Amino acid sequence: MWIDASENNTPDGFEAFAYTDNQGYFSYNPNTGTNYCQSDEASLQRFCLQIGSQSGDLVIKVEKGVELMTGEPFKSVLTTSVSVDAVRENL
Repeated sequence: MWIDASENNTPDGFEAFAYTDNQGYFSYNPNTGTNYCQSDEASLQRFCLQIGSQSGDLVIKVEKGVELMTGEPFKSVLTTSVSVDAVRENL
């Protein structure tokens, strides 16, 4: 997954990205209580989507992977818009 700052549906080298864990979560997994962004383990930090000092709305995109319910390959791009300010208020 990546923050598509250029909005071109392609992860560019300058855009922040993270991997999802085996349950499809990034940054925080509520099932395990794991906060990947606060972990000291480098192997877990790859699941943390770093947004830095950005504010406003971000476009986050996810591509590839496996659909967890069916086990079928996911071959498209999912897009969502996230308010950084709202997320920070809930931390």
